[in-house]
Amino acid sequence: MADKITGLSADVAQANFAALARLFPSCVVEQQIEGAGDADGKTAPVQHTIDIAKLLALIGRDAHSVTGVPDTQAQYEPFGFLWAGKRQALTDAQQSIDKTLRPDVEESVNFAHTRNLYIEGDNLEGLKLLLRGYSSAIKMIYLDPPYNTGADFVYKDTFAQSQADYEREAGISDEQGQRFVVNRNSDARFHSKWCSMMYARLSIMRHLLTRDGFIFISIDDNEQAHLKLMCDEIFGENNFVAQMIWSAGRKNDSRFVSVSHEYLLVYMRDKEYVVAQDTRWRERKQGLDEIYSCYDKLKSQYGSDVQSIERDLKAWFKALPAGHPAKDHSHYDHVDDKGIFNPSNISFPGGGGPRYELLHPVTQKPVKIPSRGWFTSKERMLEFIAAGRVFFGPDETRVPTIKNYLQEKELSVPYSVFYQDGRAASKRLDKLMGGRVFENPKDERILQRLIEFSGTTDDDIILDVFSGSASTAEAVLRANAADGKQRRFILMQYPEPCPVKSVAAQRGFTNICEIGKERIRKVIAALKSELQNNCTKIVHGGG
Repeated sequence: MADKITGLSADVAQANFAALARLFPSCVVEQQIEGAGDADGKTAPVQHTIDIAKLLALIGRDAHSVTGVPDTQAQYEPFGFLWAGKRQALTDAQQSIDKTLRPDVEESVNFAHTRNLYIEGDNLEGLKLLLRGYSSAIKMIYLDPPYNTGADFVYKDTFAQSQADYEREAGISDEQGQRFVVNRNSDARFHSKWCSMMYARLSIMRHLLTRDGFIFISIDDNEQAHLKLMCDEIFGENNFVAQMIWSAGRKNDSRFVSVSHEYLLVYMRDKEYVVAQDTRWRERKQGLDEIYSCYDKLKSQYGSDVQSIERDLKAWFKALPAGHPAKDHSHYDHVDDKGIFNPSNISFPGGGGPRYELLHPVTQKPVKIPSRGWFTSKERMLEFIAAGRVFFGPDETRVPTIKNYLQEKELSVPYSVFYQDGRAASKRLDKLMGGRVFENPKDERILQRLIEFSGTTDDDIILDVFSGSASTAEAVLRANAADGKQRRFILMQYPEPCPVKSVAAQRGFTNICEIGKERIRKVIAALKSELQNNCTKIVHGGG
C-alpha cells in the first residue's frame, strides 16, 4: 500500500510539473543533480526544473518579496540566452496599459459585417489589448519583423512616462508621432535592443495562440541565431517545427557569397497536442494545372490514342524551361485511359517480400520477379491487375510496375527549402497600386501557401503585427477566394511616415498604414471583379 501511495505522489508531482511546463515553457531550465556523476562532474546528470524567479516575474510578482531570496540570487539567470535588458523586456510584456481600441467607420470596408481588423498603432500595446478578447483564439501568426541590418527601426518601449515625454525621448518630432528609433550597428546594445523588442512581443503572442496554433517568423542571418534561441525559450524547444529556407534569387553585388535566401522559423504552441490530433500539413503540388491543361489539349486532339498523347506529353515536359514547377513532375509521363501516371516500384521496401509467379498478359509467360519480392500478397496483386493498376513491360523479361496516378498524388509534405523570385511580389504590388509605393513587400503568394498548407479553415484568425504593406491581408483574402473558406485576419502597423521624397508621399500617402489600408480596399475590389467575370463566363458558357 505504501509503495502505491509513493508512486501516486510521484505521478501527481510529475503531472503538475508537466502542466507548469506547458503553460510556462520559458521557465523550464536544466539543473545539474548534485552529488551524482563522476568526481569531476563531467558526466553528472541533469534534471528539468522551474525557474521560480522567472515564474513569479511572469505572473507579476517580485521574487524577493515572495521567496525571501536576496536580490543578488533572485536576479541570477541560469544557463540560457541572456542579453542586457532581457528582464526589463519581460516586465514590459507584463505591464498593463490604460488604453482601448477606437473604431474608424469611415475608413472601413463593410464595417457592420466584416470580422477582419486593421489596428493602427504600437504593436506591443495592440497585443496587450488583444489579450482581452483574443487570448487563445489566434490560429496562425505571421511575422516579418525588422531584420536589424543596422538601419532598421526598433520600438523603444516604455510605460513609465507620459506620451509627450516618451516622444521627446525618442528624438523624433511630436507631429510625426514616431514610437521607434533607428538601431545603428555601431550601438553597443545593437543586438540587445532588437532582442528586447522581440522578446516582449513574442511572449504575449504565445498566449494569443490556440492550443493547436502556430507561428511563422521571417528573418535573415543578422538575428536568426538569436531569434531561434529566443523562440526555444518562449515556445519551448519541443514545440519547434522547422526552419524553412526561402531562396529569392541570386545577387551578384556581394563581395564573398551571394546570400539570396532568408528563413522562416516555425513553432507551435503545443506540438504534442497537435501530433495527438494526427494533424498533418500538406499542400497541392505546384505546376499541376499546367500539366492538366496540356493533357486536356492533347486528349482533345488525339482522343483515345494514348500513345500519341503520351509521346507529346513527354515532349512538352522536355521543352519546359529549367525551374518551371511542372518540370518537377516530369516522371508522370505515362498515359492510359484513366489519365496520367508514373510507373512506380512494385517491390517490397527493404526486401523480404513474397515471391510468387505472375503471368504476362500478352506472352502468358512468368514475368521477372523483383529482387526484393512483391510489395503485396498474390491475392491482393491480382486485384490490382484486374483494376488495371499494374503496368507490364512489352514482354515477361521486365519487372512490372505499379501505376501511381497524378490525380491521386496531388498533395505532398511542404519542402523546407523553396524558391520564389523575390522581385515578383514587388511587380504585382506596383501593378495593383499603380506605382512603387512600398519597397520589398512580402510575397502574398508565399503567405497564401503557408495559410493553406497549414490547414487553416473557417473562422481561423491569422495575425500579423508587422503588417507593412498588408501582404498578409491579401494572402488571407485570396486563400478564401480560392477555397471558399472564411478565414479572418488581424493586422497591426504603426503609422510610420513615408519619406517626403518617396513615390508614396508624392502619391498622397502620408504613412505606411494608408498604403496597407488602400491595398486591402483594392484587393477586395479586384476579387469582386474577378468573381463577377467568372460568373459571367459561366453564364455565357451555359448558353
